[in-house]
Amino acid sequence: MRPLLLARRTVIYLTVVTSALMLTAAATAAMGVQMTVDRQPQASHAARIELRPFWPFPNGNEPADVNYPFKVEAVSPNGAIYRVRIARTQNPYVHVGRLTFRGAGRWCLRVTNYGPSYSAYRGHRPRLCVNVTPRDR
Repeated sequence: MRPLLLARRTVIYLTVVTSALMLTAAATAAMGVQMTVDRQPQASHAARIELRPFWPFPNGNEPADVNYPFKVEAVSPNGAIYRVRIARTQNPYVHVGRLTFRGAGRWCLRVTNYGPSYSAYRGHRPRLCVNVTPRDR
């Protein structure tokens, strides 16, 4: 009777440890993205938006060669939401989109795949707010 109880506890222990290790590996392997936009976007001018996906590792981030359907939105200063089409470039580590800002003010760009919290961590920037200047005359 005693060996059976010990065997049952060992199986439960190994199951818990294995599950914990699998969850840790999955959390480490979550893909991140670095989003950038032209240095100083202007109203009524097209701006280039770049996404650089990566795999986070404890010793640094590795670029990710993924063909992933990133969904990007731009939120205007008055709250209107515009979809930004993103396409993969010839460089397998860069995805690019273009957006013409319809007016000046603070616009927020967000990768909705990471919403609604848009949590940031080292190198991961799924939301980026930019100040769009009025168009030069």
